[in-house]
Amino acid sequence: MAYLKRWPHTPNSSGLAKWRAARATAASAPIDVFYYGNSLTQDGGSPTRFIQGGYPSHVGNWMNAKLGKQHGQGFDCARVTGGDLHWTYTDNSGQFATYNPSGGAYTPGVSGHLGGFGLWACALVPTDVMTYTNVMDRFDILYIKTKTFGTTIEVRIDGALQGSFNTQDASQTGTTINNWDASNTWTSAALTNGSHTVTLTNTGSGSNVAYIEGIFVYNTNYDTGFRIWNGAHSAYWGAYQQGSPNSYDIIKKRQPALVIWGHFFNDKNTGNNSAYGTAAADFISKVRAYSPNTDILLTTEWQCPGWSSSAATYTDMRNAALYIGAINGIGVIDLGEFIESVGYNGAYTDPFKWLKADGTHQGSADSFLQWAKIHYAYLNDMKPPSRPQGY
Repeated sequence: MAYLKRWPHTPNSSGLAKWRAARATAASAPIDVFYYGNSLTQDGGSPTRFIQGGYPSHVGNWMNAKLGKQHGQGFDCARVTGGDLHWTYTDNSGQFATYNPSGGAYTPGVSGHLGGFGLWACALVPTDVMTYTNVMDRFDILYIKTKTFGTTIEVRIDGALQGSFNTQDASQTGTTINNWDASNTWTSAALTNGSHTVTLTNTGSGSNVAYIEGIFVYNTNYDTGFRIWNGAHSAYWGAYQQGSPNSYDIIKKRQPALVIWGHFFNDKNTGNNSAYGTAAADFISKVRAYSPNTDILLTTEWQCPGWSSSAATYTDMRNAALYIGAINGIGVIDLGEFIESVGYNGAYTDPFKWLKADGTHQGSADSFLQWAKIHYAYLNDMKPPSRPQGY
């Protein structure tokens, strides 16, 4: 079977009407797509993948190529240790006050665990410096405003001062957890397309800390084209997202054309199909409240050989996704329809060598490409690709 005649399991495809209308304007306007998910969407949980790369970056490159444009790195959250990073951190103060630098799970209610889109953030303390180098022709810095303890951040490009922004906002409701304003933006002027180094310096003193969410790197797609924002987070389950309302601030402010939700599947040992349904329904209701013109997609994952037999079955989880999609009038990218178990048929085999040794995450370039091909086809109303395993 080279191709299926239609996409399976796409309940109420009219639910993507707003996405299709926005997609048609990409040659004259910028179109934002947000991915929320776990490590399989982030980068396969692999330090050999660019942080916030993974398969969505391929989708962005292909979407823009149709317009003769490029996508580039896209969103890079502000992590300063661990993995294959673009950010570096210069510790001048001796405090090195970074939140969650190495990728541990966000914990709602814990002091200092501020996070916006993607949940990672870097606490830039006075006199310390963050730098970022990549190919770009413009960029946005995303940062968090707090009621007190904010500071002024100077922005330099290739060593030259370009401007500053202040992260303190007395109008915020308080200083306790979840009382802050995430995903504020400082936007650079247009740059010559090429490699540039961005430097952020905290000019304050004492307890004047700035929380930096990350950078979005544009590469010919600032004014027109597609911008794929990958806000996936390793160990980022639906329950964590529900406990971090500020992860939705970017939806309120950017009003994206589409959001794609890919949680829970490989982390199902932390929950079950009922927990999945509850978290997905919560996500859908929040997106619709914050951005009524945003369309929503759910995406499944492949069946992981390492799944515990005591947890919900893959069929249970998949059926929960299809049910939530159907009752909410949204589509489901049913990746499991094309890539079923990657190597477990009574024994762990992984014939395509797509998995890491953990039996869960993508471990090869081809495994990322297979996911990207399926997402790209769905987002463009194309025939789905042939099933990689020849089903």
